Amino acid sequence: MSVCVQFLLRRCKEDLGVPEKISYVRDRVVELYFMWILGPYFEPQYSHGRMMLGKVASVVSIMDDTYDAYGTFEELKLFTDAIIRWDNCCIEQLPEYMKSTYQALLDITKEIEEEMSKEGRIYGLYYTKEAIKRLAQAYLLEAKWMKEKYIPTVEEYMSNALSNRWLLYTCNLIFSWHGRCNKGGLRLGLR
Repeated sequence: MSVCVQFLLRRCKEDLGVPEKISYVRDRVVELYFMWILGPYFEPQYSHGRMMLGKVASVVSIMDDTYDAYGTFEELKLFTDAIIRWDNCCIEQLPEYMKSTYQALLDITKEIEEEMSKEGRIYGLYYTKEAIKRLAQAYLLEAKWMKEKYIPTVEEYMSNALSNRWLLYTCNLIFSWHGRCNKGGLRLGLR
């Protein structure tokens, strides 16, 4: 991984206030880059897509750590509700440590929207937002199971895990950006 890529991913985390505001977040730069970003987009023409996906993956990684290890169930319900509503006015209801993550999610999708509208492919962003909403709901269900000390059946667990396909939608978003995936392909992914 190049020094430039390490800098960009770390810069994204610094912009979010990691580690000052959210010290519980794991440092997953290498994993994010090689598994989540470089895997689907190794060709040079996808460099911009890798940057966008890197930003989304950084925020999703922070969300994962928040749901898994830090937030109380009540705070996580507020966070999930804010993500489902996807509105700036929701930020005030969140605990202080969640505000920067939520704002980053809104800012990144706004940046992607501006870039994709230049290409006339704005339809892809809707599907990515829906995928992130589903991901938040899946994370909340796992937090509920933990709170209730409930052990899900394999079927329950797998059903919830399959709703965590945010990466597929995000990859499709980037492919739609480059003309390799259309509305129909994105719509199929949300079934």
